[in-house]
Amino acid sequence: MTQGPSMASVDVEQLARTYGALVLSTAHRILGDISAAQDVQQDVFVRLLERPPPQVESWPAWLKTATTRKAIDRLRRNQRRDRLQSFIPQPFRSARPEEVRTGNELVVGLRKASTALSRREAQVFFLSAF
Repeated sequence: MTQGPSMASVDVEQLARTYGALVLSTAHRILGDISAAQDVQQDVFVRLLERPPPQVESWPAWLKTATTRKAIDRLRRNQRRDRLQSFIPQPFRSARPEEVRTGNELVVGLRKASTALSRREAQVFFLSAF
């Protein structure tokens, strides 16, 4: 079995020009988002620059495998983030001005009503209600 060229004799820029479309299409097929696919493409070639493999017999196969793994990692990371974010309550956002007005009126009313209570009673009320 013959060994492919070592990284010392391979130009990463030339690999990017030659196989960039392969890497991008592989990532896009997995992720379904061109922007995320471009990020994966960049990550694959940066990794190749930072930690080149010692021997590669087939650059298309190596790049496709690296891209597939990187894209799947991104999918898993996004799914985990989405799962965790579902447990975090979203801040109150109202798109309609009348809801904002109603909310502001409620706050003003609660403040006025709390003035009739002692300080301790007001604290207990707000801590238990909110």
